[in-house]
Parts: sequence; C-alpha cells; structure tokens
Amino acid sequence: MIRSLKLAAAVVAFAACVSACSGGAAPGAGPGTGRIVFERFDSTLATTRLYTLRPDGRGLRAITKPGDDEGGDSEPDWSPDGRRIVFRRFVGLGRPSERAHVYVVGANGTGLRNLTQASCRGPCLSNEEPAWSPNGKRIAFVRTIGSVPPGPRPRIVGIFVMNADGTHVLQLTQRKGTFRTEDHARAGRRTGSGSRSCPRTRRSGRPELP
Repeated sequence: MIRSLKLAAAVVAFAACVSACSGGAAPGAGPGTGRIVFERFDSTLATTRLYTLRPDGRGLRAITKPGDDEGGDSEPDWSPDGRRIVFRRFVGLGRPSERAHVYVVGANGTGLRNLTQASCRGPCLSNEEPAWSPNGKRIAFVRTIGSVPPGPRPRIVGIFVMNADGTHVLQLTQRKGTFRTEDHARAGRRTGSGSRSCPRTRRSGRPELP
C-alpha cells in the first residue's frame, strides 16, 4: 500500500540536493571492517534481507531476517564506526497498519531495534532513506505524513533527523506541508551544527547531515 510512496519520497527529498551537488557513488563498505552491506531476495522468506561480505566476494553473512508480517529490508547505511547498520523495513504487511520504519542492527546481526515506531503515529505513513551523520550521533531520514492511499496525496514528505537511539525527532524541511523541492534544497544550508550551501554526499550518493 505505502510502497507506492517510495519513489515520490525519494525524489522529493533528494532530487534537488543531488542535482546541485556532485559526488560519486561507491560500494557500501563498512568503515574499519571492509565488509560490504547489500540487500538480496530470499526465496524462502519471499522478501529481501540484508547481507554483508568481504570485497573479494567471500564470507557471505546474513544480517537480518524479517518476521512473518515484515519484509523489504533495504536502503542500508553503515555507521561511521562500522559497528551498526541502519536500514528500512516494512512492518504489518498487507494490513491497513502497514508502515515502513527505520531500524538499526549490529554489524553481526544482533541488537535489532525499530527506531521510528515510537514517533510514527496517526497519519505517519513511512520512514525511509536513512543516513548516518559523520559523527554517528544522528540519523537523517525521509518521513511521509498524510492520508493513506488512494486518498489525497500526503501533506508532508520531508527530511527529518533523530538521535541514533530514535529520540528527539526533528523535522528539517517542508514545514508548510507542500511538495516544493526547493524546501529540500534549503535543508543543506543549516542543519543545527553549522552552515553550508549543500549537504555533503555519502558513499551511496545521498546527502549527509553533520
């Protein structure tokens, strides 16, 4: 149901920044570990899971395993210290309560935690595109708030930031509830710890916050 919002959320949140800044994409290798994190479809579970492996293609390791009403593990990002991975997961699949949430898990697959469930209530539909700050203290993500499709389009598709433990969620863009990409372009100019004309770009090519 809410998967149809993914493309809109990603385009609205990041198109302006990507077009304004240059930055090359590179494999998602964990700092200090050298391991690469990626998503792969598991035919047994009929959904995607996260895996890591060494750059030479050896040492494949499954990191996540969605439950019966969960799936779509994707959009992983290594923490700066290489100890944790933040990612997106769909929960409540096929139900009216289906939502996309941001999770964090240890590099060895332990310590799984839903970071956005507590703050995503009522009209909150999805939380996607998570990205660590360079100091590992905060996580930026895209949150969609509004009516459930096929109703009117969501009133907010904005960039939010939260502490690494999921607390102190702050909306950075689209405060007026519009779909103007220039709101997101302005997000890079001030993020609470200094100013710049455009966000830094992390290895995946998506913008970074401090």
